[in-house]
Amino acid sequence: MKIIRIIFGVVCSFCIVFTGVFGYKKIGQKQKTLLQQEYKGIYTIWHIDTFEGGSGSRVQFLLNVCRKFEKQNTGTIFSVVSHTTTSAENAMNNGEVPDIISYSLGIKIPSMVEINCGCRNKGGKIDDKLYAVPWCRGGYALISKASDNIDISKKNFETIIVSQNTFTQPLISLLLSDITANEVILKKPLDAYIEFVNSKNSVFLATQRDLVRLANRGIEINSRPLTSFNDLYQYVSITTKQKQKLMVLQQFINYLVSNQIQSNLNSIDMMSEYTNVLSENIHISNLQNTSAEKTLSAFTDNATLLNLQQLSLRAVNGDLSCKDKIKKMLI
Repeated sequence: MKIIRIIFGVVCSFCIVFTGVFGYKKIGQKQKTLLQQEYKGIYTIWHIDTFEGGSGSRVQFLLNVCRKFEKQNTGTIFSVVSHTTTSAENAMNNGEVPDIISYSLGIKIPSMVEINCGCRNKGGKIDDKLYAVPWCRGGYALISKASDNIDISKKNFETIIVSQNTFTQPLISLLLSDITANEVILKKPLDAYIEFVNSKNSVFLATQRDLVRLANRGIEINSRPLTSFNDLYQYVSITTKQKQKLMVLQQFINYLVSNQIQSNLNSIDMMSEYTNVLSENIHISNLQNTSAEKTLSAFTDNATLLNLQQLSLRAVNGDLSCKDKIKKMLI
């Protein structure tokens, strides 16, 4: 027994000495490695809707993308916050700034960082540098009920019902397509849709949301995508300047616009600027297969957008000088 106690004591002494001399370094390295693997940072995304989507929720789509990215990048945590234009403006006025913001025209961005992305995009550039990337888009289409037997390819119509949101510019798509009407009825999106459903022999300047509504209602239509102009883009910009976060945020944006993610936009009936998104709705597929010739800068301010709506209305009513002014503001 005495020999066993001596052997046990020697072994314990050796373990203690070895740990003190060599082991503490390994323990520290292991703890450091684990910490690096387990935590890379918390990243905040604000999402703001300023135009109608297709179906479902764009903020939920973003949230799902974040969860997939987190699984592939251990230690990253994304918080997605839905804002209205008013709540986002109030928060930013109070000094709150997210790491990334998802937005469309009509939102003032306090600060932005250049994005390293191979995406083709005119609206998000300033001095040939990319600051905003569209991660999904809608579009404009001229539609009529199949039962009305209207030739949708014509240039002039008796009545066109137009769906216009707070800052959207649907009339510009008419102007640049040289489409005219004896009467233009301008309404908010849902009111315009109801007006069209209840009308006879009318043409509807609609968006992807209206195509979904009409399909859900079982109304057969003819459609004509308008390719001259589109401002229905949901952009994303990096709004933090914390250097330790920028690499992950750049990776996230590249992931968001990758074919893997973009091909799933059909789940919310939205379209991609980069890849062909398959849709069971033939009219949305036709819209996906088009690319707009002109757009507006993603950073166009509210006052300019409201002025454009007035100019386009006057141009539709025959003031050609307003049409020229509008063309100079497009990119």
